[in-house]
Order: sequence, then C-alpha cells, then structure tokens
Amino acid sequence: MTRTFRALRGTSLRVLLPLATLLFSTGAHAQKHTLDVPSDILPQQGNLNAAIRAAVAAGTLSQKVFRLQPGGVYVLTETIVVPAGEHLEIIAPEPGTTQDAAPPQILWTADPGLDRRCSFRVEGGIGLQNVWLFYADVQAARVGTTLLIEGDPGVEASYAHFKGVMFDFSGCPDNAGASVSVACRHFCSTFENCYWKNCVDGHFQYYGRAVSFPWDEEQRGEPSNWHIDSLVFENCTFANLGHVFTPHTRSGGSYADYVKFNHCTFLNIALKPLEMGWWHELTMTNCLFVNCCMSGHIPAQGSVHGAIFRIDSTSEFCFGVPFREQERRILLAYNGFFTEPWLPDWMRNNDMAIRYCAEGKRDLVPVPQPMLGLKTLWFFDAVDPTTG
Repeated sequence: MTRTFRALRGTSLRVLLPLATLLFSTGAHAQKHTLDVPSDILPQQGNLNAAIRAAVAAGTLSQKVFRLQPGGVYVLTETIVVPAGEHLEIIAPEPGTTQDAAPPQILWTADPGLDRRCSFRVEGGIGLQNVWLFYADVQAARVGTTLLIEGDPGVEASYAHFKGVMFDFSGCPDNAGASVSVACRHFCSTFENCYWKNCVDGHFQYYGRAVSFPWDEEQRGEPSNWHIDSLVFENCTFANLGHVFTPHTRSGGSYADYVKFNHCTFLNIALKPLEMGWWHELTMTNCLFVNCCMSGHIPAQGSVHGAIFRIDSTSEFCFGVPFREQERRILLAYNGFFTEPWLPDWMRNNDMAIRYCAEGKRDLVPVPQPMLGLKTLWFFDAVDPTTG
C-alpha cells in the first residue's frame, strides 16, 4: 500500500470552487429582499413557518433573506420544506454578550400529534447564519428530529452553508443519522464557526452525530447511492457527542469523497470523532482533540484502532468505489491530542471496573486509546504493523 500522508494536489480548489456561489456572497444579498420575521411570543407560534410558507406559495423563496431577531424564539409548527431548485436563507445579526443579543432559537412546538421527524427538509439549498437550532420543544423535551438534505436525483448538486450556527441537544431519531442528515446524490457543504453541544444519546455512545447519512437506510440495507462531494468544517467546535461524522453507510454504498477539518476542537467525544476508516480524500489540520474515544480500549477485544480515526484499505470496504488505493489523499498535520487525568482515573475506578478487577478480569477494564492505532500509522509511515 502506498503512503497516504501527502499533499492533496489541488483537490480542495477543484472540489470547493462551487461553494463560492453559496448563499452568503455579496452578490447574492444584492439580489435578495430581506424580510424581518418577528419572534414568537408564546402562546403565539409559527411566525417563521408562516413567512416561509408564504414565500414558497408566491414562488419567491430564493429571492428572500429571512432575518430573525436577536434573542428571539421561533417555534416550529410544521416541517420547513425547501422545494427542489429553491434556496432558503435564514440569518441573524452577530450575537453579543447579553441575553437580548443571543442567537435566535429555532425549536419545536410541544403540541402533540405532529410529524416532527424533520425540522427542515431541504430538497434544494439552504444557508443558516447566527441561529441556534435547539433539538427540543418549548418545554425543553428532546425531540427526535433532524435537518434533512434530501436532494432530487435529477438535481446536479445540493448546497448548504452554515455559519455561526449552534446545533444543540440533537440525538439520533429513528429516521435519521445526525443533526444534519444527508440523503441526496451530490452534496456540497461548509460549516464555519459552528458549535455542536450535548448531541449524544441516552447511553452515551454512537447515536449523537454532527453529520451522517440517515440511519434507517443503513439498517434496512437498501442501496441508496447517496454521496457527499465535499464537506468542510472551518473553526468548529464539537462538545459532548457520540461521533462527529460518519462517512458512509455500511451496506448502501454511500460515502463522502472530500472531507476537511481545519482549526476545529473536539471535546468529550464518546467514540472516535470520525467513525470507520473508509476515506477517499481527507484533510485534518490545526485541530485539538481532548478526551476523544472516552469509552477507551478494552484489551480483551484485541487491536487498538486509535482515538480520533482510522484508515482502512479499499480492499476492506464493504462497497465498491471508483478510485484506487494509490489515488487516496489523506493529510493529518499540526494537530494536538490530550486526555485529561480524570478520564483514565474514572476508567480504572468506576464500579464496573472495580468489579472486573475483583473477579480477575482486568482485560475487560478500559484503558485510554492512543491518538492513532498501528494500522493507521502504517499508512502514514509505511511500517508493517506486525513488525513495528
């Protein structure tokens, strides 16, 4: 196998040039009308729904920018649907240091009997800036919902741009895989200065994710042929998640081509931030990893996979890909990795670990994962993991 620690040879330019046409360019703003949407004042609900519904009905959705109030509350009474070929743009002013200058919050009504599987169902394009997506209802009860990118197969690409967005309290609903779920043939997206927090399931494992393909398709094993053309995270923070990104479906043949993390912080990630090892082009630079793979490594389970991600050979993929091993480009550079002392202390001294030790089963007690496993290091250093 060839070394994969090498430059991307212009890939970022080639793949990301279409993103220059996204929703926050000066030219796009000049051609759009800004509509101020007043905050809901309970028991009033649905102001944002009503404004977007009216624009869709009038055929003017792509010509409007919906501006929300700082500190406002926007209660969804139905899923916001972006039709194919249309773009939805929602913005708010830069947040300040007081409650009145906080990002406006978008959340669900607590009224029963609604289909709340998707807060947004996007068949076209979407741009969100300086808003707080709270995956709960007005009574602060978590809602199993997702922002679903569901492109029409006939559309060349689906674009999304998120800037200064907070994704809060997202779990993994039955129909989806993450706070942002991708179910389209060509997806190009950027996340700038975004913050994910407390997106983890009740048993603190793998169901809380930032981005992935829908989980139900993966479970059914139906070929989906969904594809992420490019996925870019710049200066984002992920705190208290299960995984950050799942780049594939195990049986559906869906995967991501180009993935980039730059200047990102990963804090208290229950499992590996990047699940599985099936990568085509991946760059991870200037990132900080603190307390990643908090579940640790169980010695009785065999080989160590590493705390942040791993690389597998294309021969180990369970689906076909249109690239060879030699065409892969994976860059890992200028990153920091740290485990706080309380985590290994907890691994050794929690009630279950104490019981295992008393029963002579020390190999069932977890230990911290290293940053990278031997197999991944082999790809970078061309060292046979069996000989060191």
